[in-house]
Amino acid sequence: MPALDETDLAARLRGLSAAQPAQPTDRVSAVRGRAAATRRRRALGAAVAVALVAGAPAALLATRDAAPPVPVVAVVTTTPVGAWPDRSLPDDRGVAEGALQAWRTSAEQPLPRDAPVRWLFRGAAPRGGQQATSVAVFLVGGDGPGQRLVTAHAERDQLDDRGVDVGGPDPGGSPWRTQEVRVQDAGSHVGLYLPGQEAGDNTLFVLADPAARELAWSAQAVPYAPPAGTSGARRSGTTSSPDGVFVEDAGPLDGLVQVQVAGPALPVQAHRPLTATGRPDLVDAPPVVLPAGQGEWAELDGQSDWQDGDGLAGGSPSGGYEVASGLQDDRLTGTTGRWAVHATCYGGGRLRLALLGERGSVPCDGQQHVPFPVVDRPDREGYHLRLEAQGLIVYRVAVATLP
Repeated sequence: MPALDETDLAARLRGLSAAQPAQPTDRVSAVRGRAAATRRRRALGAAVAVALVAGAPAALLATRDAAPPVPVVAVVTTTPVGAWPDRSLPDDRGVAEGALQAWRTSAEQPLPRDAPVRWLFRGAAPRGGQQATSVAVFLVGGDGPGQRLVTAHAERDQLDDRGVDVGGPDPGGSPWRTQEVRVQDAGSHVGLYLPGQEAGDNTLFVLADPAARELAWSAQAVPYAPPAGTSGARRSGTTSSPDGVFVEDAGPLDGLVQVQVAGPALPVQAHRPLTATGRPDLVDAPPVVLPAGQGEWAELDGQSDWQDGDGLAGGSPSGGYEVASGLQDDRLTGTTGRWAVHATCYGGGRLRLALLGERGSVPCDGQQHVPFPVVDRPDREGYHLRLEAQGLIVYRVAVATLP
């Protein structure tokens, strides 16, 4: 086929397009508009991506440096003992004057008689449904290091309306039992053990922060105490009060008490010792079982009365002994024979015994012991059994006769 020149090629192309419809008059402008819109969308997407990438570190930094939200917490605090109000009962307040006089007489460093006195409590505390005990708590001296916090209690039926012994002055001392407690040691409470009429019967009196409404107490048994299941000792309890004055019938105890007071306006408190005047009246020591052939002549039981320098019942800080009790008996005048002594005690200390020149000691481990060999009983008037205790212990001693 012969080659076409440019003229023939142009003529043929015009023939092919002659049958096509005419293009729209706005075709060019429409194409240009779509192209411009596409370019704008692409440019906007790129700008957003750049902004996101560039802003991410700043956003993360702002989140990291922002302060955490602060929770709203109610402000709670304790009231210092020096700011406690007087919560004395309305009746029988005059009896407490006897406690003040007894303390002034017995205080190692008595303050001037005109030293200011501020009462924190005066009244009678019921004790296990039996007779009441008069209780007094007061501050002596002005605010500052020299201020004294004094607790006192006495059997109400031993006092007249002025708080003096109903039988008149007693050479043996006042019926009031007083104790100083360091103000800084009182914390949120100050308390007293009020022993009952029966062994192991105890009432707890606690004067606490005026915001206290609940009291929980627990007793930690002293070493080698009889099992609670056999002794009937209680180990814990709770009580409530509308004004922070608590009286709890704790019943039989076999150890020292710790208390925890609580109230809506008080911070959480830890269990602390009772900070108490006196000591608990602990359950009896196990009975003494005499060997065959020995007959019981006398028995002596009780407990020691140790208190440490802060008025808390407990062992002697120096590990020394105190006179626990003695037994004098003159029924053996003009007779002879032999004696055997048996002792049992608990509390972890030791019990020392002396009789007719014989001396010995036994551990207070809840077991029965013989402190020294059989003693020959001379033909003389009477005898004296002397007991000395180390620490807070409960004891039972039997003197037996041998053929």
